[in-house]
Amino acid sequence: MRLIDSFAAGVLVAVSLVAVGCGSSFGGPASFGGPVAISAFPTPTLTIKYDGGGLVATLDYPDIARCDLLNSGSFALLNGQSVALFPGSVKVVSYGDDGQVICAHPSVTLPPFPADLAPPWTIEIGDPTEVLSATFAPGPINPFTVGPGITPVLTSSADSLTVQIQPPAGGATPASARATLTDSDGQSFTSVGAVGASSIEFGNAVAPGSHNGPITAEIDVDFVATVGLVNCQAPKCSLVQEGTCGPWSSIPGDTGPGVPCAGLVISSTTTVLSTELACPLPGSTGECN
Repeated sequence: MRLIDSFAAGVLVAVSLVAVGCGSSFGGPASFGGPVAISAFPTPTLTIKYDGGGLVATLDYPDIARCDLLNSGSFALLNGQSVALFPGSVKVVSYGDDGQVICAHPSVTLPPFPADLAPPWTIEIGDPTEVLSATFAPGPINPFTVGPGITPVLTSSADSLTVQIQPPAGGATPASARATLTDSDGQSFTSVGAVGASSIEFGNAVAPGSHNGPITAEIDVDFVATVGLVNCQAPKCSLVQEGTCGPWSSIPGDTGPGVPCAGLVISSTTTVLSTELACPLPGSTGECN
């Protein structure tokens, strides 16, 4: 019998759910797999992904010979409350010596949790023979303080605005930042910030055509707590970390974009600071070019 070859596939929030495989002369669909007790699954793993998009918890296993599905007595619970459970599926594509199947592992897919469902969160997948569970929660936040220092004068619409931050002891929580800047004429514009170890830099901070004079900078910072496993009651639990997410974000000490995907915005701050726009050669209308 030839082994099943697996490949990753994105389903809703990009957890590996699908495998394609082949086997030798099978007598019918049941030979490719079917319902079994959880206790019969070979070395099952609870794979968890939870972030701002919601939860996908997958019962993974090495499907090298057949696709194991959950039986009719299976269930799933989130913090003790029943949730929908996909039992897995096996779809026969072709028969014969190189018979092919599409094998989807059992899983739970949920939207973001409501605010009143406090962590830690425990997901359970079980049946009368065994219950597998994983407990996960966002880690603590350690926010930095914005200001008081700020670039005192901007002399061009191409200038960067730098704002100091006061990092806390022990390292700051990953954060994302943006600034809404308003000129003396009431024109507002938004700039994405790169969070560094001791400052946030907002590139091209003001728009061409802004008028010389005072600039008000309203700086919004979202602190992102990374989700981690707290407890595992299964042969193995795995937390999926998939690079970085977010259209405007960065990690303290790294000016590249992105916060961990397996993270949650759990604290936000707004700080208002002031600076000055003083272009040396404004146009006849007093605008900064």
